[in-house]
Amino acid sequence: MAVLKSYTCSKCAGVLNFDEDQEVFGCPFCGSEFSFVDFHRGDLLKQASASLADGNYKTASEKYMAVISNNPRDFEALQGLVLACGKIPSIDLLEQIDDLDKADCKGGEKAALDAKEKLNEEAEYFTLLADMFSAADSYFRNKERYDERAERIRKGYRDMGLVSTGVNETVSRALGILGILTSVLWFVFFIVSLEKGNLWPLVIGFGCLGVLLIAIFVIAKIVTVITLKRKAEQLSSSQETDLALSAEMNNYKSAYYVAYRDFKKLSPNADAYTVFSAKTGEAGKIDPFIDIGKTINCAKCGGQLKPDKEKRLYECRYCGIAYGASLFFNDPLKKAGKALRDNDFSEADRRFSHVLMVESSDPKALLGRILCAGFWKNIHSLELVDEGVSDVAENNLKERTSEAVLHSDEEYKSFFEDIRKLTELYCEHENLAQEIRKCDEKLEYYSRNWTLITAKPGAETVLKKEQSKLLSKKTDASDKRNLIRFDFDRLKTNILRENIHLFSAKQGETVNG
Repeated sequence: MAVLKSYTCSKCAGVLNFDEDQEVFGCPFCGSEFSFVDFHRGDLLKQASASLADGNYKTASEKYMAVISNNPRDFEALQGLVLACGKIPSIDLLEQIDDLDKADCKGGEKAALDAKEKLNEEAEYFTLLADMFSAADSYFRNKERYDERAERIRKGYRDMGLVSTGVNETVSRALGILGILTSVLWFVFFIVSLEKGNLWPLVIGFGCLGVLLIAIFVIAKIVTVITLKRKAEQLSSSQETDLALSAEMNNYKSAYYVAYRDFKKLSPNADAYTVFSAKTGEAGKIDPFIDIGKTINCAKCGGQLKPDKEKRLYECRYCGIAYGASLFFNDPLKKAGKALRDNDFSEADRRFSHVLMVESSDPKALLGRILCAGFWKNIHSLELVDEGVSDVAENNLKERTSEAVLHSDEEYKSFFEDIRKLTELYCEHENLAQEIRKCDEKLEYYSRNWTLITAKPGAETVLKKEQSKLLSKKTDASDKRNLIRFDFDRLKTNILRENIHLFSAKQGETVNG
């Protein structure tokens, strides 16, 4: 059964009329007009987000543009449009530059710069976003060149093998033919020697054939050595160029992660740029300014926020940033928990941050931000995976666990101390796993290219020492990793068993899973 919904004017509370020709809602009492987007902005953004996640970037762009056409300063729509233009299904993919290999970095950079012009208050946010796209674009362009040159080097190695094999086969065939000729000539010389009673023709003939065989063998080896040396020099030159390209790629990668680190520190308030112009005729709305009844501190500078009832905002009198009033009422902790369970870590992190603006020692919000930093739904899902951990993620975990220990109430401090130790063990384990993987890669490389690397005099001794060092380093790292794994499992078990009582039954789900 269809539900008939009435729309009321946000200025005089009069019932609005719909103008089909102009597709607007008009108030017959005060003359105000409202667009379709005024009432259905949330639906449009939800549809755009779903299209974005499905990779339907054109549809997502159209939805975001519909919202922007009504409010060019809508932060959430501008952010979504940047992702759609950059062909990125989720902002969480920005954490790793290699995940952007299929992104349209040029399109994302242009959209970010356009968004910066439209919303100057968040210029730093969109500038960093544009810088990240620019660094990623340069990184992937150099990566293509690097991959092409790497393929040429691999082909060069294959060609060297073919050259050596071809020369050896030619020498073998030549020696085989000469062997047959030798047998024939030996028989002829033998007959001649018997007829003349003189063995000197036989001795001279064999001497000439022996010299000829040695000369052919020596010439073939000299040609092989010269050819392989030229090939090796060419490959050495190519490898030097590859090292330069690799260094340049690492510079772009570092620039990207520096921008991303600063980018993650920013927490723009999307609701501050939402036009509050219309509302549906629903009863029982809570006035957020009455409902909260607590001091709210700015997440950026820590200053006290001042309510503006007319604009329905909380504004910081120190740094000037504003937050929508709806962020702080109607159980924001519940919304954060739902986002966390749905794996929407970016949304959950934002909502947990808003909870901490009202109550900086809230243990559920402090724990929630730590879980969001590690992309975990709960402590139970915190597992050692041997995949490595990025510097950005490690720094976020250190920062948030330290904040939790500092700001939590006394009864929770030991719990958060254990959480900090657990995340430190996690990061150390993942770093050791990455170190072991690098050792394996180097050892495999040496094994594959042993002949080429040891071609120079004394190189084999040096390489064996390097192999020994790598094996020793790998063994030490493996031993440390095993000890950490034991300590990690024991500490995690203690946390789940001994600290669950510190939280309510509902929050226990977040701790225990």
